[in-house]
Amino acid sequence: MKNFRIAAILGLLGTCLTGLLWSIFGGMLDPWEASTYDMRLRWTDHSTAQSPLLIIGRDGLSDQRFGVGIWDRALFATMIQALGQAGAAVVALDFHFAGQSPPDRGGAASDEALVEAIQSNGTVIIPLPVAINGEPSHSKAGSLAPSLQAALEKVSLRTDQTVLLHGMPQGHLIVGSLPAVVSATTGLGHIAADSDADGVFRRVASYVNVDGYPVPALGVAAAAAYLHVPPQSVRLIPGQFLELPTSGDAYEKVTPIRIPVDDQGRFLVEYAAQWVDGPFPYLSFVDVWDAIEEGRQDELREQVAGKIVILLHAALESDKRRTPLEVAAPGGFVHANAIHTILSQHGVHELALLLVIVIVLCVAVLMAWIWLMLSPAMAIGVGAIGTVGYLGLTQGALSLAGVVWPVLPVLSTVVLTSGLALTWVRWNHAHQIHALEEERGELYRHMTSKEDELEAKTQRIRELEQERVELTRAIQARQQELANQESRTLQVEEDLASLREDLSSGREEQTALQQQIDALQQDLVQACERERATRESLKGLEQQLKTNRVASVDRSPLHQEDLENLREECEELGILTRDQTVLRSFRDLKQLSKARTPMMILGEPGTGK
Repeated sequence: MKNFRIAAILGLLGTCLTGLLWSIFGGMLDPWEASTYDMRLRWTDHSTAQSPLLIIGRDGLSDQRFGVGIWDRALFATMIQALGQAGAAVVALDFHFAGQSPPDRGGAASDEALVEAIQSNGTVIIPLPVAINGEPSHSKAGSLAPSLQAALEKVSLRTDQTVLLHGMPQGHLIVGSLPAVVSATTGLGHIAADSDADGVFRRVASYVNVDGYPVPALGVAAAAAYLHVPPQSVRLIPGQFLELPTSGDAYEKVTPIRIPVDDQGRFLVEYAAQWVDGPFPYLSFVDVWDAIEEGRQDELREQVAGKIVILLHAALESDKRRTPLEVAAPGGFVHANAIHTILSQHGVHELALLLVIVIVLCVAVLMAWIWLMLSPAMAIGVGAIGTVGYLGLTQGALSLAGVVWPVLPVLSTVVLTSGLALTWVRWNHAHQIHALEEERGELYRHMTSKEDELEAKTQRIRELEQERVELTRAIQARQQELANQESRTLQVEEDLASLREDLSSGREEQTALQQQIDALQQDLVQACERERATRESLKGLEQQLKTNRVASVDRSPLHQEDLENLREECEELGILTRDQTVLRSFRDLKQLSKARTPMMILGEPGTGK
């Protein structure tokens, strides 16, 4: 439990450091994180087998046939009319027609032919050249041409959705389109693809605020026209989704199509493949023109019937865009992939910031726990395996669920948390080593004190041994004194008996003898008193000797013959040994066993024997 609390604290610190790192170096780290999305997108399988898209490109062959620069608009008029007759569901143009045609390019007749072709087709989406800027506009300005204002009114969101204008990207017209063309068309779509900081076009703004009008993207307008969804039925909820209701007639969908969008209404484009790989059916403008001129209507109908036909400039270098999959692709290819993203419902969902923080925090806590529970080598191995597994999870989330999980924030927090955990582990180990060293010092001091105490006890034993020797000598002296006193007592008694015998032989010496007898009796009383005192002193010394007697081991060397005799006696008693110390102890015990005095057998001090 303690390790988990520490791991939680270290994980929280690692997450905070990651957030601080992103707040300081976000401008550099965000493009790196976006590049991880590009890499995962390359490894994602995209199927375009059911895509209704058909691209007709103005390529190098077309420029060789019809010239470079501005074309006669009658060419586009003929193309649009033929595509409509061939059954094209929607025709989306990536060419805008600004102003009237010059006389050498068909003049007014070409413009009239283009207007008539658009009117006769009925499902033509023309582009609106818009540049995205940061200045918001909340009210409808009068700077737009009346025909353009009327067209924008038709393609705008319903009234209750216009409150979202302040959150949309703000844009302004680069150049106006021919009023007659704008009036004749059924749909408008902006072609402003705003790149990220690294110049890669990953997102398309579903709607752009142009002078107070929410203008849909060309891809959104084309997809809505293909699904027969009126512009007012489209629903946009910034930060959640872009919804296109469907009836099931055109795209066989009965549930609304929802594409995840960010807070500004932008959605990530899921590119099907590189432009050079041809993910969508492609026809050269020249090939379609030849089919029209040669009257091959059936062949043309077979290729375009029921399709969304996009006419784009494939050879114009100034219109090249950098996508997540390649360095240069036609600008119209971005809008084609936007249409494919909407119709295939392969919208890519970016996790909210709160979910990203939760994921980063969980990974940080888990990484810190691994470092606390495992050895550094195992922690590195498990961390590497976990990192690879997480990268596989992010790839699977994008491929299977269309969810973009964070990569660099997680890798950053793995590195930072690992550094914090490793620092903590090293500090904790150093602290434990210091504590063990202090404990070792305390044990050493305790052992030293015990050794001093043992030395003091050994010295006390020596003193007691010396006292025992002195007491033994004193007892021997008192015993000798007692023996002398007993001898004197016997001698006095014998003298007294002799005097008594002499007294019986004559009274004449009675007085002298009586005096001698009194003196002898006086001496006898004193001798008895001294004898009694000596006996009491002897008893005290014997009692003290019983409590303090320590027998020392005679360490004098023994002859080989004595050792052999002692060994045989020990063997008879079941003691098998040749150790001289044991044999010598056996000899001493045999000698002491004859005494009636209580004995205590001690070992050798300090040897454990």
